Amino acid sequence: MDIHKFDGGEVSLIQHNVLLIEYNIGQLITSKNLKELKQIRERLLGNQKYHSITDVREGFINLSDDAKAYIAEENESSKVRLSDAVVVNSLAKKIEVELYIRFHKPVVKTKVFTDLNKALCWIESLEVEKLEMV
Repeated sequence: MDIHKFDGGEVSLIQHNVLLIEYNIGQLITSKNLKELKQIRERLLGNQKYHSITDVREGFINLSDDAKAYIAEENESSKVRLSDAVVVNSLAKKIEVELYIRFHKPVVKTKVFTDLNKALCWIESLEVEKLEMV
């Protein structure tokens, strides 16, 4: 698994269309960092539709207001992103992420998990749904 670093953290392609994102803990993540991440995604996947998993088990990420809006709104990235899974390691983090989801109402399916394998299973179920619709 190749790890690609950007100013805000690192990203890996863990399946043919699944990116694992780990942000630098404690660093303020801005929309500039997210646009850097978008460039890596384009190098890895082109315009292929994909799923993302954000791993925040090591600590919580500090997103600027513009980064929160960028993640939630419709833009070039959200048009090819099929889902966002967020993996946390505590009930407090889970509640915080769920509040973010309720408040910002992301245009992409978003769900919180306490286990990476469960997040991957959810993504696989979305892929099956997509195939069944065809």
